[in-house]
Amino acid sequence: MSKAMNPSITWLNPEEEITAFNNLVTTDDQIQDIDNPIKQFILSNKIDKQKFLHINNNCDMRTKALLNSTSGKWAGAWVMTPPITALGLGLSPQEWAIAAAYRLGLPINKEKEWCSQCAGKMDSFGDHALNCCKNGHWIRRHHAILKQLMRDCQSAGLQPQWEKAGILGDVDGTACRPADILLPDWSRGKDACLDIAITNPLQAKYINNTAKQGGSAAAHYAEKVKKKKYASKVEAAGKVFIPVIVEATGGWGSEAVDIIKRVALSKLRRSDQSSPSTIINQMVQRLGTVLQRYNARMILTRLTG
Repeated sequence: MSKAMNPSITWLNPEEEITAFNNLVTTDDQIQDIDNPIKQFILSNKIDKQKFLHINNNCDMRTKALLNSTSGKWAGAWVMTPPITALGLGLSPQEWAIAAAYRLGLPINKEKEWCSQCAGKMDSFGDHALNCCKNGHWIRRHHAILKQLMRDCQSAGLQPQWEKAGILGDVDGTACRPADILLPDWSRGKDACLDIAITNPLQAKYINNTAKQGGSAAAHYAEKVKKKKYASKVEAAGKVFIPVIVEATGGWGSEAVDIIKRVALSKLRRSDQSSPSTIINQMVQRLGTVLQRYNARMILTRLTG
């Protein structure tokens, strides 16, 4: 049929096709046996893998870190989200343009311009904007993610409680609240304290490790910041501490992934869906869209040009 539609098409014989394919992929992914058919998407993934490795081996530190972090778990879910504003899934044209440019590593701002919020020097990619803590934009982004996850927990019938006070009892005499969301009877009769945080893997203290290993910023923040501060106190109070960390580029930490999957299973029992994958996709698309919306606003607010 293809030949009839376009007589100029020429076909290689199977051996030539395999040789052409093997020249495009790593040694481990090369095809040796032509008798066992392989699905097209598997072959495409092998080629994409080699392209990724080639780019990663021939780019600067920031680009390596960006590639690794945007390859994290569900980091690109927002890109495939249908723009249904009524469901909170829409981005404005400006927000979309900024979010897409940041993900692709394209210049957003002229160098030598200054942050309109802190008067610090802006970089061309927008990294400063996502690290700038002036005027409460970090808090608004955090609360937006928190509210969306709270709604998911509510629709799953998990009876979540928002920033419940006094959960440490006599363990800690301060007014600290280690639970953005408290989930009753989460594990073996123990309540779970979910502590949500967003960290930028492209900031100075994480970029070198992120260039070597994607997801390392979320892992470090969970272990060395959140757990170090709260885990022992929460456990002494008879509860479970779970850091829910998402990187600013969209990838979720391992414990956050487990939480989202379990919430999705709980939602599945209350829905007409037959598989949790659909619910997981819906959850991460909404959460990812919220994250990118507030990232874009943080950048747009700080542009002076």
